Amino acid sequence: MFGKMGLRGKMLLSICGVVLLSYSVSISYITYNASKMARAEAEEKTLEIASNHGQMIKSELDRAMDVVRTVAHSLEGIKKGDTDPDREQINAMLKNVLRQNPDFIAIDTCWEPNALDGRDAEFIGVPGHDDTGRFVPYWNRGSGNIEVEPLVNFDTEAWYQDPKRSGREIITEPYVYPVGGKDVLMATVVAPIMVEGRFLGIVAVDIALDTFGKMMEKVKPFGTGYGYLVSSGGYIVAHPADEFVGKNVRELVTGKVQTSLLSALEEGQVFAVERETVKDGQMTFQVLAPITVGKTDTPWAIGIVVPLSKVMEGAVKLRNTSIVIGLAGFLMLVAVVWFIAIVLVVKPINGVVDGLRDIAEGEGDLTLRLPINTQDEIGELSTWFNSFIEKLQRIVGDLAGQAGAMEGASGALLDVAGDLSTRADNTSERATSVSGAAEEMTSNINGVAASMEQASANSDMVATAAEEMTATIGEVAKQSETARHISEKAVQQAGGASTKMARLGEAAAAIGSVTEAISEISEQTNLLALNATIEAARAGEAGKGFAVVAGEIKALANQTADATRDIKAQVDGIQGITGESVADIEEVTRVISEVNDIVGTIATAVEEQSVATREIAANISQASQGIQEVNGMVAQSSGVITEITREISEVNTNAADISGGSRSVHGNAEELSQMALALKQVVETFKI
Repeated sequence: MFGKMGLRGKMLLSICGVVLLSYSVSISYITYNASKMARAEAEEKTLEIASNHGQMIKSELDRAMDVVRTVAHSLEGIKKGDTDPDREQINAMLKNVLRQNPDFIAIDTCWEPNALDGRDAEFIGVPGHDDTGRFVPYWNRGSGNIEVEPLVNFDTEAWYQDPKRSGREIITEPYVYPVGGKDVLMATVVAPIMVEGRFLGIVAVDIALDTFGKMMEKVKPFGTGYGYLVSSGGYIVAHPADEFVGKNVRELVTGKVQTSLLSALEEGQVFAVERETVKDGQMTFQVLAPITVGKTDTPWAIGIVVPLSKVMEGAVKLRNTSIVIGLAGFLMLVAVVWFIAIVLVVKPINGVVDGLRDIAEGEGDLTLRLPINTQDEIGELSTWFNSFIEKLQRIVGDLAGQAGAMEGASGALLDVAGDLSTRADNTSERATSVSGAAEEMTSNINGVAASMEQASANSDMVATAAEEMTATIGEVAKQSETARHISEKAVQQAGGASTKMARLGEAAAAIGSVTEAISEISEQTNLLALNATIEAARAGEAGKGFAVVAGEIKALANQTADATRDIKAQVDGIQGITGESVADIEEVTRVISEVNDIVGTIATAVEEQSVATREIAANISQASQGIQEVNGMVAQSSGVITEITREISEVNTNAADISGGSRSVHGNAEELSQMALALKQVVETFKI
């Protein structure tokens, strides 16, 4: 398919295809890097948002932890004092702390049995104590007012058992606890009461999860995102969608994402992922940042969710802009390539092609010359084409003249051969007549004298005819020699034309060498552009401009290589045509050489005929002398007449040989005439 396309189509398809591929790769590369940078920037910004809002959450939780830690230290001081702790004083302190912190839903302290003052039995039935009198006051806002009630479930709940076991501060997982007769979803920060390394109880603050929800409502990253809060155990503490609050992330995510998420929560690491939201299936970018509260080892985490379309908005705009700019540049390049292909390359080459086609198939107009409008390779091609046609015109003109001369020479040779054949036939007839006369002389000796007189006269006529035939054959030999010289000159001129065509082939080969050198330079330029692109990539932001320049250099190098390959293909075509022209000239040389050989053969035959004719003349002269002697020696007439009869027989034989040779010369002359006519017809196909 590609091989059947014209040069214009090949140039457009090749160059535009490469450029389109380059644009596609560039746009893909830009889009990929822009997306990568957008993701990195979004991750960094989202992490910053998570850190900022996480710091707010941490501040609230740390404040609650500071409160319970301070109260615990105060109770530790009271316990270590010289006087017994005053339970009423402690209750007043707790109530006052709750009053000063309206975002706390409750504050409490829970002591081990008789650990406070050893007087638990005295406080059975007193508010803030259990059935054994154990000091477990739970100050809360359940009824709207600050009231106290005894703690429950402390023997089993983690908010008491974990610090008792570890002696460390904790923040609990979300759980439900009855407050003022209502179940409330909450989380608790707890500080242990430790005296001399012995666990005596706890101080705790309860925070309703809706408090965190109100805080997370303010989190609107990128305008359309949202935030959520998750505990160390994976429980969702706050979320814009209330149905997710209190659920564990294990119920919402699966597979590797779940494993990575839980691992990040447990180790307090940052976690980032692209995934669909559970609620609406929208692709989002999510970041989870740890929040460490006080001295706890169970960090919570704040999650920030941003729609991926919002994150990639800048990258998409950059991609679309790149596509528009790239498409505009591609269309401009197509227009430029179209102009170059049509006006600067294909049109001049078509002129050369039309000229060669006219020579090969049409009238063979050798007067055609191509206009030279440029000084580039196309102009040089036109210059050499005109030079080649000019030389070919001269050669064909010379061949036309020589063909005409050969045609005239062959016509003259035909005339000479015809005349020679006629004269030989006449000689044969006369020799036959003489032979009959001699026989008649043998039978009638009395008429010998008169017959001898007649024979002498006839011999003179034969001698004269022989001399004329000798002169004619000499003229034929001269014309044959002239034809041979003309043929040799034609061979030399055809050889010169072949040499010049070979030089033209060498010049085309030299142009091919130049195009190969240009191709090698283009490949080196391409390699340098590639190295420059790699170095620019290593240079990062500083090398972006250099990378663009290197890309342009690489594109130009590819265009130069493609144009060089096209020029080389055209030069190869010229070399092929030159080779065919050399072969045609060599065929003409061979035909002329054959004509030269034939003319040489004719000259040899004519020379032989000349020798034979001279022998005939000599024989006729001898016959004339014999007749004169017979006329003088009648007594010896019988023997002499016998000798004359034999000599005349030889004359007859020689005359027959001359006649056959003349016919052969005539046939060769006809062949030479046909060859001259064929050569003339070949030459006439060209317009010179």
